[in-house]
Amino acid sequence: MAVYGDMQLVWLMNDDKVHTQSQGNPLDFDITGILYANHCGNESVVDNTVFMRLNGTNQSADAIDSFHLAMWTDFDLGCHLDDYIGSLPARNSFYAYNENAIDGQGGYGGVPSFGSNVPIQTVTYLNQNLKYFIYYENGGTSPAMSSLVTSADYYKILTGKKLDGMPFTHNGTPVDFVYPGNPSNSSEWSMASEVTIPGDFRTLGTVELPTINPNDNFSIELAYITHNNVPLPAPSIIPIGNQIANIQNYYDSDELNWDVYLGGNQKLTIGQPLSLTANIEGGNNNANYTYSWSTGETTSTINATAPTLYNVTVTNMLTGCSKTDVVQVKFPTSTAEKATAIDEIAVFPNPVQGFIQIDISKLDNQNVNIQLVDIIGRTVKTIPNEYSDFIRLDVSNVSVGVYFLSFSIRSTVKKSIKP
Repeated sequence: MAVYGDMQLVWLMNDDKVHTQSQGNPLDFDITGILYANHCGNESVVDNTVFMRLNGTNQSADAIDSFHLAMWTDFDLGCHLDDYIGSLPARNSFYAYNENAIDGQGGYGGVPSFGSNVPIQTVTYLNQNLKYFIYYENGGTSPAMSSLVTSADYYKILTGKKLDGMPFTHNGTPVDFVYPGNPSNSSEWSMASEVTIPGDFRTLGTVELPTINPNDNFSIELAYITHNNVPLPAPSIIPIGNQIANIQNYYDSDELNWDVYLGGNQKLTIGQPLSLTANIEGGNNNANYTYSWSTGETTSTINATAPTLYNVTVTNMLTGCSKTDVVQVKFPTSTAEKATAIDEIAVFPNPVQGFIQIDISKLDNQNVNIQLVDIIGRTVKTIPNEYSDFIRLDVSNVSVGVYFLSFSIRSTVKKSIKP
C-alpha cells in the first residue's frame, strides 16, 4: 500500500452484515479508508488540509447502478449552536461558518469555542462532482432527514430529495444545492442573507458514480480544509474558493505526494569522490524543486569527499512543502578480519594538537603501514611500522584541515631460532 503525505491513518470497512439503521440489503463492498496530511511547517493551506481517500471494491456478483455516495458531516464549528452552512458547487464543496464574529457569543452553557478567531471549514470532493447538497438541523423539524426509517428514505435524501420525495426549492424553484450564494452578498441565497436562526446543522454532500460491475474498483477523494483569518460575520466565499482551487490544482498536478531519497548508506574510496543525488520519488516530475545540503551546496547532485552524514532538504516551490533525507558515507573494509582489526586501533586526541598518538598494541603479530591522507586523497605522510605498540606522529607542520589515517595491516609470523 502506498504511503501518502507525512502522516497517515488507514482503516478497513465492509458492509457484509445486517444494516440495522437503514434496513437496506448489504452491497458487499470492501472499502479501505486512508486519512493523511502534510507537514510543511509554513501554515499554508496545505498545512491546514486533511485528505481522505476511500478505495472500494464491489465484491458482490451484481452490478450496482444509480450509485450515490454522500459524506454526512456534522461540522460543530467550535460552539455547535451558532453555525451556518453553505455550498460552493463550482468547487464541488460545502462548508460551515460562524453566524457572527464571536464564536459561542452568549455563553451557550459553557460549550468550548474559538472566541474571536473563528475559522471556516470546507469539505471538497477532489475527484468527483458534487451532485446534491442538503441539510437538516439537529433536534429540528426539517422534512429532509428528521425521521429516516426505511432504505427508501435514505435513497431519497441521497438523491437530494425530502422524505416526501419532493425536491428542495428556493423561491419556488427546485434546487440541487441549498445556500450556494456568497454570504457577503445580501442579494445571493445564503443563511446570512436569510438571517437564519443559527443552530447545530448536519449536512449531506452527495456524488453519483457510474455503474460498478462485480470486482470493479472505485475511489472517492476529499479534502477537509480549515481556512483561518476570514472576516466575520457574512464572510466572502471568494478567498475560500481560491484556497480550495489551490488544493485542487495541487491534487490534479500531483504536487503533494512525493518524497526525496538519497539511497542507502554509501562507501567512499579515498581519492575518488562519491556522487550523491537527491532523487524525487512520486509527485510531479516537472515541479520546481530547490535543494539545500548540509555541505551548503544547492544542486540536486553533489560529490561526497569525506566519511560523514550528509543530509538534504528539498522544497517544492509551488506548495512550499519540504522533505528531508540523510545518508551515511563511510570508508569500506575489504574483509571482516580487517574491520575487526581497525576496531582495535586507538587514535587520540581528536581534534589534533601538534601530535597524534596511535595505539596498536592490540594488533598482535601484525605489521602496520600508516598513511596520513588529505581530503582529496593525497598522501601527506607515510609511517612504516614493525611491531611498535605506540606511535607518536608529528603533524605540527601540516596545514589545518580534515585528514584521514589509512592503515594497511599485514599479518606476520615470528619465529625463534635456537643456536
